[in-house]
Amino acid sequence: MKGDRMKDKVMDYKRFGFTLLCVSVFLYLGVLIKINEVSSEQVTIMLWITVLFTGASGYFFLLSAKCKKKVEEDSSSNY
Repeated sequence: MKGDRMKDKVMDYKRFGFTLLCVSVFLYLGVLIKINEVSSEQVTIMLWITVLFTGASGYFFLLSAKCKKKVEEDSSSNY
């Protein structure tokens, strides 16, 4: 039961990571492609949010890798 829950966490962390990475890419593209004139303040805010989301994405991928390693260790110790 615990192994199944950890596998679910691995998948959830990967989904969170990919979602945050996609959002950060769209925000970065919004900074690069300026359709409307935006102030430098707005660009700076969007860049900081992009950095924040990219960092959070990396954090979730790291958590996913740790949980996956723990699942593999648990499954190998059961046999």
